[in-house]
Amino acid sequence: KMASHTKQAEKKSFGHKPSHVATMSSIMGMLCTCISVPIQHPLDVIRVNWQTNPHMKNEIAVAKMVKAEKGLKGFYFGFATNCAKQLTKSSYRYPFITTLPRVYAKVLGLDYEKNLHKMKLMTSFSLAMLEAGVITPFERLQVFMMTAKAKSGNYADFYNMCRTKMRTELFRGFSPYFTKQLVSWTTFLQVDAFYKRLVRRMFGIPDDQMITGLKMALCSFMICCSTIMIVMPFDNIKTYLQKYNLEVVDKKIVGQTKEKLGLKDAVRNIYTRGGALGFFIGWRAKLMVYFVNYSFTIILLEYLDQFAKKAFA
Repeated sequence: KMASHTKQAEKKSFGHKPSHVATMSSIMGMLCTCISVPIQHPLDVIRVNWQTNPHMKNEIAVAKMVKAEKGLKGFYFGFATNCAKQLTKSSYRYPFITTLPRVYAKVLGLDYEKNLHKMKLMTSFSLAMLEAGVITPFERLQVFMMTAKAKSGNYADFYNMCRTKMRTELFRGFSPYFTKQLVSWTTFLQVDAFYKRLVRRMFGIPDDQMITGLKMALCSFMICCSTIMIVMPFDNIKTYLQKYNLEVVDKKIVGQTKEKLGLKDAVRNIYTRGGALGFFIGWRAKLMVYFVNYSFTIILLEYLDQFAKKAFA
């Protein structure tokens, strides 16, 4: 009887340990990614192509250009790379977000709730450091594929271009990507905590109860808008540096473009072509991408946070 009682207790305790929460977070995050990526990828293609063709009037004009150059399949150029990137990110980002702030609080001997924003700030820096090193090569290949001019053979073209300077090409755009991720994660985690606390106070929702329905949708929208306003300039600079940089003449590649692709050159050229607003090109498409992505992310984090509270109690 004692043995059976112990087994039952062990079964009930799943999800109430930090390692269990981390495992659940990783698996559920990757499942959500499998659902969201096919929806958001065409929007991402439109955003990236608009950022590299700022003279286009709007998203519809960009979509027509993509369809004319590559057909309908052009909206899924770079999909495999994007899917691999997002699955890799989901495997560690959800465990980090749900457990790392409380781990930091425990290690430093601080009260988590009283130091919530400080713990979130430390977590955002850790995530940005990890993502810049792991994800930049995926991001570089994805943007290259999305902005490619040829209908086929782009993976081979990228490989041939990288053979003599692999590290330089794979990590092109590392600095703005790191800055973007640091700003993005800091903004997201801070406003996520702020708006959820605000909504809980406004509607009298207890801390041990999930925010649901329209209240959660309101949270998602406010978080998206706040994050995009701050992140878009860094996103445009990163895209400019990572875009397709092979010169095509009569449908044949004749070498790399002579256009300078340094950080200062990117900032100067974006400003010259569109002024200050040039750094915000594609914000509507980005808003839709973020809203799809954050709708899954914020709901999942709210759900997983309930387990994290019990695991670290």
